[in-house]
Amino acid sequence: MGRVDLWHSGGMLLLALVLAGCGKDAQTSGPVAEAERPIDEAVPPPAGLQAETPAVPQPDRASAPLVSDTEIDTTPVTIFGQSTPIIVLGEEPAWEARFEAGWIEFERPGLPLVEVPLPDLPAPSSGILSFKAGNVLVTITEDGCETAAGSLGVQISFDEVEYEGCGRARNSTDTEVAEVSWQDLISDHVTAIDACLSEADGLRFIRALYPREEETVGMILVDELGRYEECGAQTSTGEISFFDPVMPDQADMWIDGPGMFARSGKSPECDSVSSQGGVQIGEIGTLHPAGCAG
Repeated sequence: MGRVDLWHSGGMLLLALVLAGCGKDAQTSGPVAEAERPIDEAVPPPAGLQAETPAVPQPDRASAPLVSDTEIDTTPVTIFGQSTPIIVLGEEPAWEARFEAGWIEFERPGLPLVEVPLPDLPAPSSGILSFKAGNVLVTITEDGCETAAGSLGVQISFDEVEYEGCGRARNSTDTEVAEVSWQDLISDHVTAIDACLSEADGLRFIRALYPREEETVGMILVDELGRYEECGAQTSTGEISFFDPVMPDQADMWIDGPGMFARSGKSPECDSVSSQGGVQIGEIGTLHPAGCAG
């Protein structure tokens, strides 16, 4: 073999060794393999995907207030001279609302309790106070009622339904001065009243007084045990037309409010619910518009 051939063969061998070395460097100088990535290095989520957000805790019931009690001003407020707590009662259907300790609680039979914070109240206009508390619209009318439930006329609008009721402060004396609807009948029907009370076996209060047939007045009597009787007597002569025991629900058909009349000498002693006592009707007896305790 000549020198030229030997030189040529040696050059080819050297070139092959150089290329082999370059290939090894190429294999180790690329990007770090995924398996070799440091453990504490964050791996971003794939495009279009986001980490799952923790669920927000929900209230125990659908009506639970979403405002912390610590954020509520519990200072009593005054509405037309009456300070909270104010209790409101309504009918058809029966419902109750309470304005107390910075909250309005609205309760209806068979439906969830509604609780909303009592907002800062605007100034009344012409005896009417209207405001919105959450999703509850409230309208209060001064002297809007003349019932034992109170003198405040209250309308609550919620879920597109309007509820009408009457309210008063819990410690209010509204019932103490409220006029009983049958009060004016007492003086004109003393003869009939005495006849019915004499027919009863023991002392009785008068819980209601109302006209019946011509020249006849009816009345509901109640004893100290809460047992009811209905009596009817002739207005002028006192002749008894009927005298029957009745159930409480039958008596309720005639009873309007808590008022009770105690006839002098013919009725039990009355521990008046009113701190001001009852209304004296001449020498006939005493009318207790707020009723008798016990």
